Amino acid sequence: MNIMSIITVITHFNRSNLVRSTVESVFSNTLLPDKVFIYDDFSSEEHYDFLLKLSKVFDFTIIRGPKNIGIVDVRHFVIQNIVLEFKPLFFHFLDDDDIISPEFYKQATSLALNSPSKNALFSMPYCSFGDQNNLNFQSFTFLGKNKVDYLKLGSPSRVIWYIPRYSELIIHKNKCDIPMHEDWILYGNLNSFDFYRIEGLPLVGYRRSNGLNMSSKYSSLKDLAKVLGTLFRRDKRFFYLIFSIIKAELGKFYNNARYIN
Repeated sequence: MNIMSIITVITHFNRSNLVRSTVESVFSNTLLPDKVFIYDDFSSEEHYDFLLKLSKVFDFTIIRGPKNIGIVDVRHFVIQNIVLEFKPLFFHFLDDDDIISPEFYKQATSLALNSPSKNALFSMPYCSFGDQNNLNFQSFTFLGKNKVDYLKLGSPSRVIWYIPRYSELIIHKNKCDIPMHEDWILYGNLNSFDFYRIEGLPLVGYRRSNGLNMSSKYSSLKDLAKVLGTLFRRDKRFFYLIFSIIKAELGKFYNNARYIN
């Protein structure tokens, strides 16, 4: 792809009530991605049909899995089959309960292009709209109830990947099929990235929703049972999960984080 290529992948499961706003926020950007995909993790027919109708309004490609595999495996499928296939300069995961500001891609790519020419992750300022219907980024300040969150690595929706050197890209194969703490597992599998945490007015917003991304309504209980089961059996997957959490939250990213105002 060309040197300024941007690819966005929206992950979706049974959230047609939210995903339209997510898609609209992408196509309202002042700098548009070159390609937009929606990975549908085998939603029910009514939600999948909604995506088909939406694809006639907005220019995106739907990838539908043959079965529900969960967000951990979806992310790794996307990395292997889209990121490494198209090799974009910029890549962005966007969950179907998040929206982005119209300036998201313009600001994120500008910061990256003015940084050293190394693979890097840029974590943009993030806020929560909760149950609000007014999705206005300008309503958020640095004080009080709507304080912007800078305190953790956070959702992949806030992170844009800058990959000028694919020859140096190292992404470990997913070794843990426990579908909890998927963000920790994702970041724990990444090496060869610098990490920048950006401060300023929010550019990514989360909306509270029912259920977990890419999960059935009983998923949280099932996931907890899986985690406890691996602990009691001393299964290596449990220790891999703990290692991923420590590595992502306390390891390379936090120790090497650079703050940009």
